[in-house]
Amino acid sequence: MNSIRERIANWSASLPSELDVSSLYRRCPIAHKWKATFRIVLVRESSLWRMADLGGSFMHLVDHGDILASRIVLRSACETSALLAYLNKKILDLLSGQTDFASFNDVTKQLLLGGKNTGDYYSPVNVMTAIGHFSKDVPEIQRIYDRLSEDAHPNASGMIYSYSSSDPETLETAFSRDRILSSATVEHTVAAADLIFFCYEQQYNEIWPQRFEALEQWLHDNDNTLEASRPDA
Repeated sequence: MNSIRERIANWSASLPSELDVSSLYRRCPIAHKWKATFRIVLVRESSLWRMADLGGSFMHLVDHGDILASRIVLRSACETSALLAYLNKKILDLLSGQTDFASFNDVTKQLLLGGKNTGDYYSPVNVMTAIGHFSKDVPEIQRIYDRLSEDAHPNASGMIYSYSSSDPETLETAFSRDRILSSATVEHTVAAADLIFFCYEQQYNEIWPQRFEALEQWLHDNDNTLEASRPDA
């Protein structure tokens, strides 16, 4: 647990307070005349704010023995990690020629401004699509997410199996929190958190910066072609 606490504390201590568009433009005026770069920076930094909040809530719940609630929060953290990994994959798809800039531009709008509430929202990226892509690189993620989802939903795992035990001889059912607080469940929760938080940090600190710099160079090198078929950026 100490490594998880330290990781979350580091996130909270390094939260960005603002994003200055002019600082991006100074990095590379040609690359950052496109709104897509601004969008993906916003996605990255808002994900850190979300992960710091979710991580803090997760630790608070675990410390107070609220294991089911901690697993529901952890599921949201897994989805957030998957979304950043999905963004990183889409950058790579553009750089490798598997998608075009217009399609990539649309994805950045979905990632930043997607939603199902009424209003001016874009169609959001399906979280299961993001989880599926994330699991190709980290296969254990799918199994973890599926198990967390069973507890997050009011299915048997998150209800009757979490809070009761039955005696087939006496035909009596006893309710308690013993099963959700079992050592096996707690151990799975901590191990899952350790992997999810580690993977997120890798996506944030290592993969995203490398691909962002490569994207800047790609936009610079392909500027003439992009201008000739400029999308609604």
